[in-house]
Amino acid sequence: MNRKNVIPHLLILAGGLGTRLSSVVSDVPKALAPVGDASFLEILIEVYRQQGVQRFTFLLGYRAEQIIDEIDRLSRTSLAGSNYDYVVEPFALGTGGAVANAVRCLKLKKNFLVTNSDTYVKGAIDPLVCAGPNSIGVLFMSDTRRFGLLDIDDDGTVLSFVEKSNQKISGFVNSGICLLKPDLFEMWRGQPFSLEYDVLARLALKGQLRAVPLVSPFCDIGVPDSYFQFKQAWEFGDDKL
Repeated sequence: MNRKNVIPHLLILAGGLGTRLSSVVSDVPKALAPVGDASFLEILIEVYRQQGVQRFTFLLGYRAEQIIDEIDRLSRTSLAGSNYDYVVEPFALGTGGAVANAVRCLKLKKNFLVTNSDTYVKGAIDPLVCAGPNSIGVLFMSDTRRFGLLDIDDDGTVLSFVEKSNQKISGFVNSGICLLKPDLFEMWRGQPFSLEYDVLARLALKGQLRAVPLVSPFCDIGVPDSYFQFKQAWEFGDDKL
């Protein structure tokens, strides 16, 4: 695979309030949660650059100025040599609205990747690119209670997003990264909406969303326990990361 020609533009959603993590990370947005001497965002950038990503756009809202300062700092280190910019939403647009706003502001015409700024996943880019749009990275978990469950057909088509349950059920969950076509957002009228429930779930109902199983280290630092687990593993050099 010729990565220089095929790795799409990556949009990183970094505008959320981080309410669930605020009890332990209150002075910065969750994308800037400290992990050793780095911010979580710095780690993500390095992970995606290792997978061939060279074009980044950061979708900002809450405490945007702090993330802009970090992007400026990283321009001399982790982002050096990459193409990057950011889009600040005028008000809280939700994950779907933030993506639609970026598609419009940047006049995106080619397929692009979207991921969350609080989700660490390796080895996702090549499998998604090979699958093509519209596709979503999925991970098998023995306990899906925190993430909810995806109902996937034998041929890899996502049938539905199943609501979270208190029951310990194994299955595939959304990894937080997907490859999409820009025309999904061409009818946007400026309203806030959810990427997962208003775009991905609707694609699934139409049989138009492909699941791409990933074999990868994964962590969502959106809650304190997961953040501390990742922080400890990273700072102690866990080779599973």
